[in-house]
Amino acid sequence: MLKSILEYLPLILFVLLTKYFGSLLLYITQHFAGLAAWIAQFYGDFAKYSELALKDPSNTELANEALRAATIVLIAFSLIQALIYRLKGWSLSSMQKWGSCSVIILGLLSLLFHNPMIIKMKPTVLFGLFGLIGWGVAQWKNINWVEKMYREAFSQAETPLPAPGHFIWNRFLNEASAFFIVLAIMNAFVAWYAAPAQWATFKVFGLSLLTLIFFSYQGFRVIKISENSNS
Repeated sequence: MLKSILEYLPLILFVLLTKYFGSLLLYITQHFAGLAAWIAQFYGDFAKYSELALKDPSNTELANEALRAATIVLIAFSLIQALIYRLKGWSLSSMQKWGSCSVIILGLLSLLFHNPMIIKMKPTVLFGLFGLIGWGVAQWKNINWVEKMYREAFSQAETPLPAPGHFIWNRFLNEASAFFIVLAIMNAFVAWYAAPAQWATFKVFGLSLLTLIFFSYQGFRVIKISENSNS
């Protein structure tokens, strides 16, 4: 349960902040004057962006500030997740490690240079590296991460999976590598042309749904091939 919260809560908060950051500032200003004054002591632009939210909710500067706030939350949760996992003795998956590192590094660079495009390109960098490095390692060291993933996922299955070296594992690896490259390109396109809130929704829900569909389909094929090989 805790793992699921740590995994999905920051993503949900990320989307909500990019969409409703201005509305949140405005609501606090209008209904909690004392809290607004207290926040303004630490966040000097509180009044500025509250006023922008009132006058022009679709303002580009406000949208970029919302993305900055969402990025800070995402970085904080990445650090909290790593700390809790360490205290609990849990291990982070390779995807989680790469994801957390890319969030922290690109997020900090985005905040440092006041450039929202840096954090928006995080999925492109992550998927691109997964596609290229995953394929390269398989060719160089003969380590097929797709095969390894499915063997772990179906470790309790009654039907044995195709043997190591079976042609299907290289096919699945090539498909997964190409799929990640396509996702990287799609994210770059949406990040460049869409508003921050639209991009955040696409990143969290669109890319996640596409990934789920792709690997569910591959998993279904793994089962069918296994059944046919052992029939």
